[in-house]
Amino acid sequence: KYVDDGEVARLGRFVYIGCKVGLVVVDVDDPQKPRVVSVMKSVKGVRGIAVQFRYAFVACDTGLVSIDITPNADGTFPKDAKVVSQLEMRDARSVYVARTYAYVAGGRDGLMIVDISKPRELRLQQRFTAEGRIRSANDVQIGITNASLFAYIADGPGGLRVVQLTAPERDSRIFGWSPVPDPVLIATGRTQGRARSVSRGLGRGRDGD
Repeated sequence: KYVDDGEVARLGRFVYIGCKVGLVVVDVDDPQKPRVVSVMKSVKGVRGIAVQFRYAFVACDTGLVSIDITPNADGTFPKDAKVVSQLEMRDARSVYVARTYAYVAGGRDGLMIVDISKPRELRLQQRFTAEGRIRSANDVQIGITNASLFAYIADGPGGLRVVQLTAPERDSRIFGWSPVPDPVLIATGRTQGRARSVSRGLGRGRDGD
């Protein structure tokens, strides 16, 4: 009834689906009898969903919103779940959450890095375009290699952009739990056509633990 080609995310027994009507929440505690438990019509044009702990972060028509999804004491989905913070963006196309930061592919605005340490007070930490070279950020994925954090960005006609977010040789403070990103464009991979999306890598829990 609701599903189209929108985004999907899952945490525990609940699946979050971006649909034409808004954000639809489905209880899959019984996989053979999934139940729609909430339809949030106030969240329009869902393009990306990331769920971490008690909040869902959604890239949509208005930008990036955070939704308190704290379950009830009996584990059911709260009927009063609502948007608790909103950060306006012109063109939020996808979102990846890692620890205390959300990374949003912002189209011509490049990589939007948002401080989500206070989910009810979203704050733009910085906008990164690599001096105008990132011009059509469609999707972003985050990966950790040893002590460095990287963003992989599908940049339309610009191909695949690799942005190093932390580096031990630049800042010794990166060894904390959630160091402040210091983005530097380090590589570009040309693609045959426009780069529209980046597949998610193997999750080992280090980027969101």
